[in-house]
Amino acid sequence: MNTRFLALDFDGVIGDSIHECLVVGFNAYQQYLGTNKKVYSFEELNPGSIEQARAIRNYIRSGEDYVYIYHALENKAPILSQDDFDAFTQTFSSLRDRFFEVFYSERQRFLDHHRELWLKLNPLYPGMQSWLQNYPHKDRLVIITTKKTEYVAEILKFHDIILKSEALYHASPKHPKKDIIASLLQRYEIEPSEFVFIDDQVDTLIKVKPVQVKCILALWGYNTPEQQKTARKNNIPGWELEDFWKQNYP
Repeated sequence: MNTRFLALDFDGVIGDSIHECLVVGFNAYQQYLGTNKKVYSFEELNPGSIEQARAIRNYIRSGEDYVYIYHALENKAPILSQDDFDAFTQTFSSLRDRFFEVFYSERQRFLDHHRELWLKLNPLYPGMQSWLQNYPHKDRLVIITTKKTEYVAEILKFHDIILKSEALYHASPKHPKKDIIASLLQRYEIEPSEFVFIDDQVDTLIKVKPVQVKCILALWGYNTPEQQKTARKNNIPGWELEDFWKQNYP
């Protein structure tokens, strides 16, 4: 598929951040509980809890949701679908600001005081480092992510990938990916058919579809068979990493 402009999500498309997020989320939840317990590696986490946390991860929408994962485990909440997770976070919506605070303060603390450990917890998917280093059209490549762009920049720098700061866009509920893409189309005078957006969250892609760009679900990221089925119902094709490498990006 030919495209003039390519937009990629970060977590679940470029970077496999689950180890970092579950470590930071655990420490943040311990901070919320008022304990002094902290871990500094994925291996220190309880294997039984991690298996459950991995399953719930497919339903999160932003960083503080990792703290909700541990809150769900603590409360033995049955989270088997996106609706389950959304209902759970809504039940405890009064905690969102606090969970946001502890998650991002713990992430910053980890980066400030254990930089090398933090960066090593953020590997890229196999082949992604070389692909980004050698991509010939970086002037037509952007990253649109709910991860704060300063963290994305740190991870890219660690992997010897150079992108201009203006290629990184931070999405939020007040500034969603749909609006960012619409503004890019206008700014660069691009036809929607010439713009490809790849994300691993089907809900996000469904919200972007009305902009009429080409939406692709990253099957190598964080999604379930049920979510992949939802994508197909909404005429959103899914790619494996091998499909991504095969594309022609002129």
